[in-house]
Amino acid sequence: MSGNQDSPDNKPKKQGYSTIILLVVLAVVFFSYKTVNHKEPTIPEMPLTKEEAVSEVSAPSPEPASGTATEETAEAPVASDAPAPAEEPPAAEESGSEETENTEETSESAEIEQPKAAEAPPALDIAKLSVPRTMGKADAPLKVTEYASFTCPHCAHFHQDSFKKLQTDFIDTGKLHLTFSDFPTNLPAVQASKVARCIPDENYFNFVSLLFQTQDDWSTKPEYQKLLKQNALIAGIDEKTFEACINSEDLQKAILSEVEKANKEKNVDGVPTLIFDDGQLISGNMPYEEMKKIIEEKLSKLEKK
Repeated sequence: MSGNQDSPDNKPKKQGYSTIILLVVLAVVFFSYKTVNHKEPTIPEMPLTKEEAVSEVSAPSPEPASGTATEETAEAPVASDAPAPAEEPPAAEESGSEETENTEETSESAEIEQPKAAEAPPALDIAKLSVPRTMGKADAPLKVTEYASFTCPHCAHFHQDSFKKLQTDFIDTGKLHLTFSDFPTNLPAVQASKVARCIPDENYFNFVSLLFQTQDDWSTKPEYQKLLKQNALIAGIDEKTFEACINSEDLQKAILSEVEKANKEKNVDGVPTLIFDDGQLISGNMPYEEMKKIIEEKLSKLEKK
């Protein structure tokens, strides 16, 4: 027998190897198929330490491209974890109310601050103010006119001495009626006369007395108009009336017209001067006792008529 022929004992061995190989191939194919179609979920890689876990969770969001974040910016996410303060709608409403009130106040202030149209000065009755004031009974038997200037020292002396006695002895007793006629000798006296003409009747002679008593305080001062105003307000006129009177050209013309008339018609060229209704002229500088004697003689003659 030839050596190349298979022996009967070799056939079973080959069949056994073929079966094993086939099983292995089938097993490989089976597991490969199962792996492809039933892939297990992947578990994410976890940090190995607690510090890495905290860093992973609290890491800030990507920084804006505009620049590098500062230390305060880096801490911002941590600060944002704190609860935000509760909103307070009432406070917001109050703020709105305050703004409204402020706006209203500003509007009111603007209205107040707006310049008002200049008010017209009080109208003066020049005809009435041009008439000199009088003292005593209109039906007194003897009448006299006094010419005086508010800046005249002799006039001031006369009013502080002789005039008071004259008033007590003859005017208040109904025997003498006196007319006070302005005869200003300078600008302050003119201004004082205009203001005096605007004083109410019941306060007029008190104002005259006040000007003479305080003559040294105002008559020679640059601010004499301010001082006149103070006295006028005390005597009963308001600021608008004062301004209207002291600035009235018509009233000034009326007063100066009296001065010119007294000078031309009655020869008055100085003050103080007293002129009786019979035309007799005497100086206010005359001692009172002499003046008193003249008045008594005139009254005596009138009684005999």
